[in-house]
Amino acid sequence: MANIHLSLAISEGVDHPETEKAAYLCSIQVDFAKHGRCIKLEAFSELKRLVEKKGRPRFLVDDRDDPYESEMPINFNPENEHII
Repeated sequence: MANIHLSLAISEGVDHPETEKAAYLCSIQVDFAKHGRCIKLEAFSELKRLVEKKGRPRFLVDDRDDPYESEMPINFNPENEHII
């Protein structure tokens, strides 16, 4: 969601209604643990389609031939697995 907001802010500007909508949805998503509200898939999908139509900024495009896939979290310690 943050990447969608950033893409819209760059392509449409920060005052564009869709950018403001993305910012609002980000704020709901970030505070999920506090209030238990989540964003609807339809709202996310609508903004995602708009970004895909406009194109992502170059620095957000992963066009590597062989992207690195992590097999375990950084600093993972199996002894602490019960904490997660």
